[in-house]
Amino acid sequence: MIKQSKRNPRKNSIADMDSVKHRRKKLGIDKETDQQLLIRCETLWNNLYEFREQRARAMRFTYGDQWGDYITVNGKTMSQRDYVTAQGNVALQSNQIATKVNTIAGLMVKEQNEPVCNARDRKEQQYGELLTQALHANSNKNKMNILYISAMEEFIIGGLSIMRESYDWRNGRQDSWTDIVNPNYFFFDSTMKDPRFWDASLMGEIHDVPFNELCAKFVTSESDYDLLKDIYTNESSVFADNDINDATKKHDLLTLDFRTPIDRTLCRVYEVWTKEARPRIRIHDTSRGTLEKIDATDTEARKWIQETNKSRSILAKQAGWEKAPLIDTEFFIDTYWHCKFLAPDGSILWEGESEYPDRMHPYSICATPFTDGRISGYIADAIDHNMAINRAITLHDWIVRAQVKGVTMVPKALVPDDMSYDEFASQWTSIDGLIFYEAKPGVPAPQVFHGSAINFDAARLVEMYKKLMEDSTAASGALQGKTPYSGTSAALYAQQTANSSTPIASLMAKFHSFMEDVSTKKAKNIAAFYDENRFASIAGSIDGIFDIENLNLNDVADIEFDLNIKESTETPVYRMISNDYLMQFFQAGAISIEDLLEFGTFPFADKMLQNIQARNAEMQAAQQGQIPGSAPVQ
Repeated sequence: MIKQSKRNPRKNSIADMDSVKHRRKKLGIDKETDQQLLIRCETLWNNLYEFREQRARAMRFTYGDQWGDYITVNGKTMSQRDYVTAQGNVALQSNQIATKVNTIAGLMVKEQNEPVCNARDRKEQQYGELLTQALHANSNKNKMNILYISAMEEFIIGGLSIMRESYDWRNGRQDSWTDIVNPNYFFFDSTMKDPRFWDASLMGEIHDVPFNELCAKFVTSESDYDLLKDIYTNESSVFADNDINDATKKHDLLTLDFRTPIDRTLCRVYEVWTKEARPRIRIHDTSRGTLEKIDATDTEARKWIQETNKSRSILAKQAGWEKAPLIDTEFFIDTYWHCKFLAPDGSILWEGESEYPDRMHPYSICATPFTDGRISGYIADAIDHNMAINRAITLHDWIVRAQVKGVTMVPKALVPDDMSYDEFASQWTSIDGLIFYEAKPGVPAPQVFHGSAINFDAARLVEMYKKLMEDSTAASGALQGKTPYSGTSAALYAQQTANSSTPIASLMAKFHSFMEDVSTKKAKNIAAFYDENRFASIAGSIDGIFDIENLNLNDVADIEFDLNIKESTETPVYRMISNDYLMQFFQAGAISIEDLLEFGTFPFADKMLQNIQARNAEMQAAQQGQIPGSAPVQ
């Protein structure tokens, strides 16, 4: 607590505690524009230029052009490909990096992980299982397996993966949606050092959308439409034809601009999230056991609290209680995330406090290594080795083409007078060719010259660089599933395969944590925004697992849960182990045949279970003297 003597209260101290209002007052910002925030975002975006440059180079080496680096020769700047071509050589390349990327990304695919929600209160585990099923259904709808593969490849190549979780209307359905964010269009606070991104104070994304889509997002009246039309008519050709735009312009770092989209028919929007502070009052109702918070400037709520405490004190005194269950209040400064959608001229298209659970931003971020804020792709160290391999095979090709290969020296006096040089050369190189000439004294016969082999072992050099690349990326032959060398025992190869993933264990651990962050945001959105009917439809589709009648589906959003990424039950190994345990329970008489077919994963389970249930219904009806489907006997 701050001592009373050090306090210096001011008349407007409560208003100054609201960071949004204070900044507007200090900078003279009106409610319609925020040019200062847009300039700050542009600065942060420019600060990430080095990262975007390194990412573009890594992408180039992974997916095609490995001779695109620029060099300066005799004061002239050119690409390495142009330099090699100017020397009369062919720029050969062997893409070793793409194989390493696919190998590491394949490990994540083979694991087949899935999110599982566990309620902290074991009595509420049914709600955790219900939320797990809802999360799986939504993940299938978003095709999260495909998104995670793309995010993993981005993480390996560029070092930064970003996903955005939103709850919005899409394709005529309101649900929780997941999107991958292009790092070239993302910016964040450059002073961050926490690898969990908990010290973030600003982050945002650049959107380029058609004008019609922009109107669908922000227009709620005719005046809104006119405002958007005025803003973007000056910024870009909103109603331009598709055949007179810059959509065919090459998408690279030279064409990226913070203010202007590459395709001029699209409208640029900036989504900016800032961490703000606001004075609030924490309310603890000891009677109901609830904990809420209100704005410190909410006079009506504060008046209601005073009147409620006064009435409770009177009732407690009349009842003879020693202490009344009053509403406790505590003043504090609350932090939250504030969102603004800005136009290129600084106009505020929409702003408001985060509507997501915990008042958080919608982004999940994973960066490596993020030591002192540095971001670098995992395959960055392999680029130089791949360049060395390309130079070795190009040099070998040049040496082979430059070598003397069977050149024949023919004295001109030896060529018959009735033959031209071309005819003589054709007969000399033809099969079963005959040349008749008169031997002349002192004129030697044609001689064939062969160049001596140059001692340049390109194959050995390439293998050396491949070994260095495997050491730097940890993508060895055993990890890639290559056939082992002859004489390698099965036990040794199994041990090599198990040990091969050890160097990338930290990389996989970071990405698993990223998957947990994405799934946690999705689960919180589902718990907060799904209504009772939506949960009832999910529980009804898996009837038999949940006791729907005894579930209070309105309380799902209040459940505290832990989310873990575990191995999917859809893997063949898991199904085999599960079926084996169920068979043991069935043979011991602990479960019935119906339980075995319902919980097991057998290809014939559903059909057999239906036949057994139908037969049991017929037997039960026969015992009661009733034919199924007929009226009871009078």
